[in-house]
Amino acid sequence: MNIISWNCRGLGQPLAIPILSELVRVHRPQFLFLCETLSLRHRMEEIRSRLNFEGCFTIDCVGRSGGLYMIWKTSASCIYLILGDKRGRVDHSSWLLNGFRAAVIDCGISDIPFIRYLFTWCREIGTNNFVEEHLDRGMATASWKSLFPGANLTPLTVPMSDHVPLLLKCQIVFSSVNNRRFRFENKWCLELELPNVVRDCWTNLHGVNILERHMVVSDSISTWARHLYHDERRIKVRLKQEISMLMGRTDPCSICKFNRFRQDLANIFLREKTHWRQRAKQHWLKEGDCNTKFFFAMASARRKKNTIHKLQKDDG
Repeated sequence: MNIISWNCRGLGQPLAIPILSELVRVHRPQFLFLCETLSLRHRMEEIRSRLNFEGCFTIDCVGRSGGLYMIWKTSASCIYLILGDKRGRVDHSSWLLNGFRAAVIDCGISDIPFIRYLFTWCREIGTNNFVEEHLDRGMATASWKSLFPGANLTPLTVPMSDHVPLLLKCQIVFSSVNNRRFRFENKWCLELELPNVVRDCWTNLHGVNILERHMVVSDSISTWARHLYHDERRIKVRLKQEISMLMGRTDPCSICKFNRFRQDLANIFLREKTHWRQRAKQHWLKEGDCNTKFFFAMASARRKKNTIHKLQKDDG
């Protein structure tokens, strides 16, 4: 999901609509937020229709200042766009900064990280009075960040306004599974081949110490399990299809296949139940009381809680 925010400093300029059309075409945002539009509601409705968005929320400008505009294609969590840090010659009153910090604490929000250049506003480039500040930023609650742990803000380049548009990318981050330590899966105990795999590997390691034997056997079991389960989802679909085709047939060969396929499918479901039961760590439940949806939710919650999003040094 992509979101674009921009202090456009007026949509009456000749380049405003072509720039917006280009931003929407290239980045395909689900949300587009504009401030200081200097426009009224009927004008904003025309823009929404031209950009092919569904929803629209508008606050009209007052005189020659203000104006807020938000359009969207699908529902999404919102972010806070507020004043923030600066760099340059402009000093802000301490009471303004204290009020800003208090609002951030009260809302329970924190910065969404920037990619590339940090500052979003500049004035008088190439002169001694040059100044740039981090006026535009994105902030979100912890619950929102847990939904989109890979979210980041990227400043975009446009030939209009002294503010740059910000592109918020909400991406799902997939954790790497490389170099994971060995963990025994309870569902392996359901396989008749497992004792033979362990026995054959162990007996071929004469003269090797116990720790090295353990490592070799663990690797052997992991390799065996990968080959055994790598295509299980596709096999599950195929077995369902085969069972559906055999339903209603009464010849001995079809009945034999039907029973065999049903047993194979039942074994897959049993392995899945055992897998999620182990992931959920809810061992106080009996096997007959297992709830697949409950175990799946518990396992997902444990994975989210065990995720490290960032580390903080002693000096901050």
